[in-house]
Amino acid sequence: MSVIRGLAREHAAFTQLIKRLEASAVGDEKAARRDVRNTLLILLSALDKHEKVEDIVFGNPSYASREDAKRIIDQVEFQHQEIQELRLEFSDSIAFSGVVPIQRLQFLVKRMADSLRVHFKTEEECLWPHYENFSRSLDISIRRRLDQSVKALESDIVANSMAISEYLEGRK
Repeated sequence: MSVIRGLAREHAAFTQLIKRLEASAVGDEKAARRDVRNTLLILLSALDKHEKVEDIVFGNPSYASREDAKRIIDQVEFQHQEIQELRLEFSDSIAFSGVVPIQRLQFLVKRMADSLRVHFKTEEECLWPHYENFSRSLDISIRRRLDQSVKALESDIVANSMAISEYLEGRK
């Protein structure tokens, strides 16, 4: 698997999670609160893995230390910080799920979805092409580690989805 194809596969998994998050915020209030919380648990876990995947590829010192790469990486890191701030807002909102107005929760869902889309677009349109131009033939071990990380992320999303579904079914 090429590095860019591996990253694209990872982004495709996130695209599905973003759509799921947006869909979870509609419907009756009780279901929306539950579904947003459950989807966020999966999404936030996946975001942790996303940053590890990026570190595998873009953290390579021979790439990351280049001045032109550093500018793009700094921009991506700034977006990571914005997403982290949203994560904290969501954590607070979920902890007090019954108290936070549903409109606030829906607003946070939209902000998170929009922020993630902008972040992934920046990576796809700026970071990936720059990286690909820098190093057309990557070390096979980086590709192998990337492939393993993407597979782990995909498996984690499925496992977390199943665990939450089983838990919810047991509570009925």
